[in-house]
Amino acid sequence: MRTILLLSLLLAYGLNAVQAQRSCGTTSYQQNIFSLDPTAHSKFEAIERHSRKLSIGVLKEDGDHPESDTIITIPVVVHVLYNKDAQNISDQQIISQIEALNRDFNKLNPDVNQVPGPFTSLIANVKLRFELATIDPEGRATNGITRKKTGVSIFTDDDRIKFSSMGGDNVWDRRSYLNIWVGPLISTMLGYSSLPGVATDDKDGVVIRYDVFGTTGIVQPPFNMGRTLTHELGHWLSLVHLWGDLPCGDDGVDDTPKQRGYHTGCPSFPQTSEGCNTSSVGELFMDFMDFTDDPCMHMFTNGQKERMRTLFDDGGFRHDLLSSKALDKPWNSAPRMASSDTTSVLNVYPNPVMQQLTVRCTRNGISLVGKSFTIHNAMGQAVMTGKIQQETPVLNVGNLQAGLYFIKIANGSDKWITRFVKQ
Repeated sequence: MRTILLLSLLLAYGLNAVQAQRSCGTTSYQQNIFSLDPTAHSKFEAIERHSRKLSIGVLKEDGDHPESDTIITIPVVVHVLYNKDAQNISDQQIISQIEALNRDFNKLNPDVNQVPGPFTSLIANVKLRFELATIDPEGRATNGITRKKTGVSIFTDDDRIKFSSMGGDNVWDRRSYLNIWVGPLISTMLGYSSLPGVATDDKDGVVIRYDVFGTTGIVQPPFNMGRTLTHELGHWLSLVHLWGDLPCGDDGVDDTPKQRGYHTGCPSFPQTSEGCNTSSVGELFMDFMDFTDDPCMHMFTNGQKERMRTLFDDGGFRHDLLSSKALDKPWNSAPRMASSDTTSVLNVYPNPVMQQLTVRCTRNGISLVGKSFTIHNAMGQAVMTGKIQQETPVLNVGNLQAGLYFIKIANGSDKWITRFVKQ
C-alpha cells in the first residue's frame, strides 16, 4: 500500500510539474497551416526575407535611426469567450494585461534589472504601445472588448474560437486591429499566435487561455505577469523561439546567442550547452521568446526589436496598422441592429469584391428603387453616393482602395447598413 501511495504522489507531482511548464502552440499551429495550404510557406518566406533585410551586425543606434525612436501605437480588440461564468474575465484583468504589454515592450518592467550584466547591452525598448480600440469596425463606440457566452467547453488550436459560426467570435479587420481571443483552451496550451502572412486575414491574431491573461483576477503563478501574451505577440510580430525550433537552430536574429533548446522554470545563470553554446555567459533564457516562467523572462534584444519593427515599414505586413482609425472618435451613431436583422434586409455580393458589387433586398415588400445610397470607408468618410435605379443594383466599386466599407441605403426613416470588403 505504501508503494502504491508513493507512486500516486509521484505521478501527481509529475503531472502538476508538466502543467506548470510554459507551453506555446504557435509552432505546431504554423506547421499545420503549411500542411493544409501549399501557398502559406512561400508567403511566410517572403515576409521572412523582409524581416531579415537589416543586418543586425550593423544595427543603427536610436539616435541615428529616426524611425526607431517613434512609438508605434497598435489598436487592440479583446474577444472574450466563456463557457462558464468564471471564465468571463473582468475588464480590470484585461486592462492589467494591456498595462503589462506596455511595460514589457517599452523596457518599463521593473524586473528588467534582473538581466545579468553580460546581456544588459542587448536590452531593447521596442517602443510599441497597445491601446484598447475606441471604435468598432462599423464606426460605433467601443471599449475594445467583446464578450460572448459559448457552448464550446474547450477550444484548441483549430481556430474555432475565431468564428462565430463555430462558437467563437469573428475577427475585426486585421489591418486596423490586433485581435486577441481569450477563452477556455486545453490545459496543455497557454496560447498560440498566427505568424505574419501565414494565416488568412480572418484568422490573424493571438489566442490566450483565460487564466494566464493579465496580472490580476483569476491568474495564478507562475503565469501571472502577462508574459504569455508578450511571448505570443512576439510571434505575431515575426519572432520565432530562440532555438529556431531546432536543436541549436536559427531564430533569424543575430544578437541572440545560440541555444540548444528551451528553458523552463527559473534557471540559474549562466546556462551553457555542449556543442551549441559554451561561452562563459551562455544562453539568453531571460528573453521573452524562451519558455521560462513569467517572473524569469525580462527582455527583448535590439535585434528582435529591429525584426519586429520592420513589419511596420512600407511594404511590411503590419504597415496598415499605422493608418488605423480604431482609436479615433466614433462616427456612426446609428442604433446597432442584430446581425439577423441586417442580413435579412440587405445582401451584397460578391464579398469581398474587386469590381462590381451587387446589392439585393431580401425582405418582401421593400423596394430599393429611388432610395439613396452612401458608401463610407472605415474612417466614416463618404466615398460614393447616388440613387438606386433598379431593384437589384450593381455598383462599380473598382476605383475604391482596398479595405473595409459600409453601404447605407436610406429613405426617410428607413435606413439599412451592411459592410463589404474591397480587395
